[in-house]
Amino acid sequence: HLDVHVEPGVSLPRTDLTAIASLVARIWKPVLDVVVSLPGAPRPAGVSDTLRLVLTPRSLEGQDTGLAWIAFDNGEPRREVTVSLTAVGRLLNQGQWHGRSFSALPPAASRRFVQRAVARAVAHELGHYLGFEEEDMDDLGLE
Repeated sequence: HLDVHVEPGVSLPRTDLTAIASLVARIWKPVLDVVVSLPGAPRPAGVSDTLRLVLTPRSLEGQDTGLAWIAFDNGEPRREVTVSLTAVGRLLNQGQWHGRSFSALPPAASRRFVQRAVARAVAHELGHYLGFEEEDMDDLGLE
């Protein structure tokens, strides 16, 4: 279970949050049932493990490229995955599709990019939490 928390300074419409939740669940479906609760939603019954998913304007300290992270204490993952919307925005501003910058594409293309980038970053970090090796995540398309 991923419990979504949106920090001040992040503006993602609920439709984007819903799309991100659906994409994360779809990515992990072959291996794991992932349930995502959007802000204000009650915790679903029967979940075995809950992680906090934080969407933040902050960036990973000292890095410009990390979209998401999960901290570890003594080799054990914390129960919090963080995604930097600032880093996602930076990637969007530098990105291209078929040789055209995202800024030259219709706004729907940028929204889709943000949704997919956040979902894949979350799914990747969830793999770290679950203890998957990098090659296992590569097989799932998470590298």
